[in-house]
Amino acid sequence: MRGKIVYPIMMLGMFAMIGMAMLPGCESNTSTNTYSVGSNPYGIAIDSSGNIWVSDYGSNDVMELDSTGVTQGTYTVGNNPYALAIDSSGNVWVSDYGSDNVMKLNSTGMVQGTYTVGKSPYGTAIDAHGTIWVVNSGDDTVTRLSYTGLNPVSYPVGKTPYGIAIDAQENIWIADNGNNSVTELTPTGTTVTTCSAGNGPYAVAIDGSGHIWVTDAYGNEVTELSSACATIGTYGVDFTPGSIAIDSANNIWVVNSGSNRVMELSPTGTTMATYDTGSYPGGIAIDGSGDVWIANAGSNSVTELSGAAKGPQYFPYKGPQWP
Repeated sequence: MRGKIVYPIMMLGMFAMIGMAMLPGCESNTSTNTYSVGSNPYGIAIDSSGNIWVSDYGSNDVMELDSTGVTQGTYTVGNNPYALAIDSSGNVWVSDYGSDNVMKLNSTGMVQGTYTVGKSPYGTAIDAHGTIWVVNSGDDTVTRLSYTGLNPVSYPVGKTPYGIAIDAQENIWIADNGNNSVTELTPTGTTVTTCSAGNGPYAVAIDGSGHIWVTDAYGNEVTELSSACATIGTYGVDFTPGSIAIDSANNIWVVNSGSNRVMELSPTGTTMATYDTGSYPGGIAIDGSGDVWIANAGSNSVTELSGAAKGPQYFPYKGPQWP
C-alpha cells in the first residue's frame, strides 16, 4: 500500500532534554540528549563534518542538524523518504519509498537529481567507488547506479529485502525479511550465496573480522554469521530488533523498536549496556566522538547518547552505508 510502510516498529521547535536515561550496566559518563525533528523520522546518517541528516518519512523532508542538535536546514524531497547514505563528496542519497526513486542532494540540501529504481526502495549503501546500491522491498531486487545516478541495473535477491551492507571485498549483503535469509552478491550483482538467518531478518552490518550480523525482527535476537554462511552465534536482545551499527571497538549496537531501547553487545554477543531512547526508535548512526544517534519515529525526535560508543562507526570499506 502506498504511503504506508511496515516498519519493524510501530509507528516541540527544537528542544533538548538533557538527562540520564540508562539502565544498569551503562557507563556513568553517558548523557542522553533529545532533539525534535519532523514527522516519523527513520533514516539517519552523519557527514564528514559531523552533521546529522535525518529523513522524515511522514513529512516528506530531510533535516540537517549540527553536532549539538541545532537544525541547519529542512529540505523537501520525494514521497516517504526512508534510508540515507552520504558519499565522499558530501552528497546525500535518499530512498523515497513512496515514489520508487532515489534522490541526490548536495551538502547544502539542494536537489541534484531524481533517479528511478525499483518498487518501494528501502536500504541504501554506497561502495568504495561511489556506486549507489538501493534495496527495493516491493519487487525483491537491488538496484545499482553510478555515482552520477545513471545506468541503473537491477538484480534479483530474496523475498522482501530490507537491510544492506558491503564487506571489505565490496560484496553486497542483503537481509531478506520474507524468506529468513541473507543474500550475498558480487560487486557486479551476481548472487554468490544465500544464508539462513533467523526469523524475519531486517538489518545487516559487518564487523572487523568480516562476520555478518543480522537483526531478526520476529525472533528478538541477533544472528552472527561467518562470511561462509556458518552460524557463529545467536544472541537474545529486546523486543523487535531493527537497525544495527558497529563501532570502532567492534561492539554491536542494536535498536529495539518494540521496547524503546538500544542495546550494546560485545564482539562475542554479550550484552554490555542498555539505553532508553524515544518512542519506536528506527535508524542508528555513530559519530567520530562516539556519540550514538537514533531516529525515533514514534516521538518525532532524535536521541543522542553522548560518548556511549567507541567512535567512529566501523565500515569495512570506504563509504557510508545504512543502517
